[in-house]
Amino acid sequence: MLSAFLALQIVTAAPNADPFAFFQPSVTIRADDHRQLDRGEPIARVLPSEDLEVAIFAAVPINIDGDRLMAWIRRIEELKRSSFVPAIGRLSDPPRLEDLADLTLDDEELSEIVSCRPGLCGSEIVNGGDD
Repeated sequence: MLSAFLALQIVTAAPNADPFAFFQPSVTIRADDHRQLDRGEPIARVLPSEDLEVAIFAAVPINIDGDRLMAWIRRIEELKRSSFVPAIGRLSDPPRLEDLADLTLDDEELSEIVSCRPGLCGSEIVNGGDD
């Protein structure tokens, strides 16, 4: 998870290090972006992408200590659970079939999985692969 990685970078970075250096050259944080974050405001921008992909960079300022941040990141299932995320969980290492015990799929999702082929899944099948 990229946001968790960035949070870890910020927590462990040297005091004057640029916490956004990891994202360069794809994302460059300008001086006005830093000022916006310093005011407690988020920043976001759409990044160049290919094909049907959408790439967005977003950063929000947080004011918590590193230990608390890492505890939250380790409990990502609780942070992400909402009406927009009906199911979330972690896979074991190595993944086990039991990891998917709470996963539910509706008929449409099951139909898409059954019809899925490498490189041709979901709406691509419905539209004849021309997407």
